[in-house]
Amino acid sequence: DTAALFKWVVQQVTIRKNIVSDVGSSVSETLNNYVFENNNNILQIKSTADLRASVNGNALDYGGAVPEATPRNHFVARYEIDTQKLYLLPKPLKKYCTDHQISFDNLVQDMTETMGARKVQMRLSKGTHLNLPPSRCIVVDYSEGVLDEPQSVDD
Repeated sequence: DTAALFKWVVQQVTIRKNIVSDVGSSVSETLNNYVFENNNNILQIKSTADLRASVNGNALDYGGAVPEATPRNHFVARYEIDTQKLYLLPKPLKKYCTDHQISFDNLVQDMTETMGARKVQMRLSKGTHLNLPPSRCIVVDYSEGVLDEPQSVDD
């Protein structure tokens, strides 16, 4: 009986879809997991750090801020401590999404809609001894209310 089989298949797909949607992480959880897994690969620095600063008029003396943390393996992001902005390189984020079976395009769209993320050109090496050109990246501004009060999680 194909009608009964079709009805059963639709029921099973609906059940599985609800299970998958319950298991899925929110965009902020996904981003948090990405940052936690790549903490040693994120440049953490004040946005005011600039090698053009000098001490006693000598351009060779570095008067800027020292990075709080420098990437150890590969560079995936820049976090500005004073402005609370996170600049994400798309390629490593896309690889992370692929490895964790997350849609990169949907993640970026959700970040844009829920966290106010936007795509910008940024010199990610600003404030370091590297003088690299600007890179395309995704910026999330945590200073504009993205950080919410703690929420209880129903088990």
